[in-house]
Order: sequence, then structure tokens, then C-alpha cells
Amino acid sequence: MKENRYVDLSILLTKNTPVFPGEPNITFKQYASIKNNTYNEHQITINTHFGTHMDFPYHMINNGKKSSDFELEKFIGIGKVIDIYNPDLNSIENEDVFLLYSEHIEKGIDNIFNNVPVLDEDLVDVLISKKPKMVLLDIPTPDQFPYPIHKKLLGNDILIVENVCNMKLLIDKKFKVYAIPLNFKDFDGSPCRVFAEIE
Repeated sequence: MKENRYVDLSILLTKNTPVFPGEPNITFKQYASIKNNTYNEHQITINTHFGTHMDFPYHMINNGKKSSDFELEKFIGIGKVIDIYNPDLNSIENEDVFLLYSEHIEKGIDNIFNNVPVLDEDLVDVLISKKPKMVLLDIPTPDQFPYPIHKKLLGNDILIVENVCNMKLLIDKKFKVYAIPLNFKDFDGSPCRVFAEIE
């Protein structure tokens, strides 16, 4: 029996992972050590929208659903990769998860906030009509202020996962996506571990 193969879609988090411009820097601090305390433990301070992370509707919509308003099944589903530069809008079928591929993150994590492509609203409207659970992006934001695409997607309870890597490994494959946020209560977003299980 052939084993399934897993692809990690989350960027590695380090003290040098960049944050969205204008947001507080993250901190990693050793709180305890084996030498002094008989165990190792670290304290981290991060933003809810750091690294590979999920946007919940409350991020952009005042009365939108929050992190604890969704069941686990919302974070798991069959996925499909779409090239944002050459989408065939007439051939997009219903899927649980759309992975929107731009190759942007492949330019390097240090350049992730430079020359970020913006999603085409016609493409977004077609995706919304398919009622997916989530869209995954290899960019840090699908749009710029005043964030109309964020609001369109989140207003339809379509979760957004940003800073996703390794999408190219899934092109033309059949796979299931798992995008698992931390179990925060009433948050606007959360870092998450995202991976794919290839059939």
C-alpha cells in the first residue's frame, strides 16, 4: 500500500522572521534553563498575524466571527492550486480550499513585503461563488488599504491563510489541506501550522 506524502506549507518561525510593516517586533526569550532550573522553557511574544497565519472575519469585520466560532472541520479540506496570473475562470470547480499561487514567497522571506501582488477581484468573485472553506495565499496580504478583498472573503466566512509556502509542490496533484490555528478564544487571527496530504 502506497503511503501518503506530506508537504509542509508553513514558513519556519525564527527571531528574524519579518513582521508586517508597522507592527511590533517579535521576541524570543529563554525563561528557564536546565542549568539553573532543571528544565528549558522559552517565552515568545508574537502578533496574531505573524508568519503563516489565519485571518478570521473579526480581523476586518467588527461583528465578524472570531477564532472560537469555527469547528475543526472548517480548517481541513480538499485543495486546488490556482495560478493567480493565468487563472481559467470558467474551469474553476467547487473545492474546499483554493491555494492562490504567485511565486512571491519563493523570492525569499526577507522580501516578502516588497512588491506584493494584489489579487484580481474577478478571480476573487469566482472563488467566492464556489463557497470554499479557505483560501491560502503565498503573499502577506491579498490587497491594500482599505482592504476590499479581505472584506469580501471574510464577509462570506471564507478564512484567509497568508504566507503559505511550497505551493508549487502541489500543482496538478490531488491533496487535502490542514490549516490548524491555535485554539484561542475570540481572536481575530492566529499563527497556524499548514500542511498538505497528497493522495
